[in-house]
Amino acid sequence: MSDKPDNFGKYLTILAILVLGGALTVGGINYFVDPYMIFGNNQLGNFSSADRESKSFYYDRGDYDAIIMGNSRAAMIPADQLQGHNFFSATFGGALPEELFFFTDRFVKDVDVAVILLDQTSFSDKSPLVDDPFTPPSVTEKLAKLFGMQALDESIKTIRRSAKGEAPTFADDGSFIMHRWITARSIPNEALLQREFDTHRESYENFELMPERMTYLRRLVEDLRGRGAWVVAVIAPVHEHSLELMEGTPAAEQLAEWKQQVRDIFPNTIDLMDSEYSASENFLATDPTHYKPEVGVRMINESVLPLRTAPRKID
Repeated sequence: MSDKPDNFGKYLTILAILVLGGALTVGGINYFVDPYMIFGNNQLGNFSSADRESKSFYYDRGDYDAIIMGNSRAAMIPADQLQGHNFFSATFGGALPEELFFFTDRFVKDVDVAVILLDQTSFSDKSPLVDDPFTPPSVTEKLAKLFGMQALDESIKTIRRSAKGEAPTFADDGSFIMHRWITARSIPNEALLQREFDTHRESYENFELMPERMTYLRRLVEDLRGRGAWVVAVIAPVHEHSLELMEGTPAAEQLAEWKQQVRDIFPNTIDLMDSEYSASENFLATDPTHYKPEVGVRMINESVLPLRTAPRKID
């Protein structure tokens, strides 16, 4: 009987060692692989969709004199193919105007050029204003990324995909690398395409402009101009059929007001919403939201950047 306490103590010691060893192993893997780029150690590339967590690290690693900003429409434009400057893609999936301001306010250095792609639906009141998503992670958040099993799963995925030679989710300049998305969405599928158009129609029918978002847009422009940037707003192209779906909806009724506010805020504005780039062949087969990357590159290089040589508003 006297041996039982000693054995029990040995078991507890072994268990503690195993638990501690497991935690250190998980923490070590997550720290050095750093799949979310929280600790600044990632050398394999970001294979997650953590754009808000990682873009500041990408930005700090490079030397950029220009920036392109917006939601996923802008993210799918390869920044390294934009001419005349070294562009960084400060773009985020579903980006809201306040998020673009917060990123600029925290991270953007002096730049020569800032191209801001705008989408009317990003200014809807259906999404509440968000707090600054770029605040440094708390100790609790860092511990979760260090010892969490979800982070470990992302670390393993990062190691595996890097070893297989797969492209990461983001290029070093912040652009979204979308090879698999292009492949999947380039296959015709009428049912899927119609579902996307239904989503567009619903967003138009439920649209209500949020004035506070226009305030953040004004602050964004002031911030960028204070950094010495030539700033241009690009009202992004919309698929020709989506333009038809917008007719007669609240979004259409408020469109002129929204565009006028954009013109009042920006020193340079170019409206490509209903333009040559709106043709259906410029979009992916089953994704009428996103134009093809090469179309985005042509749009910026041919229709936007030349404005800098003769700045003026284009309606």
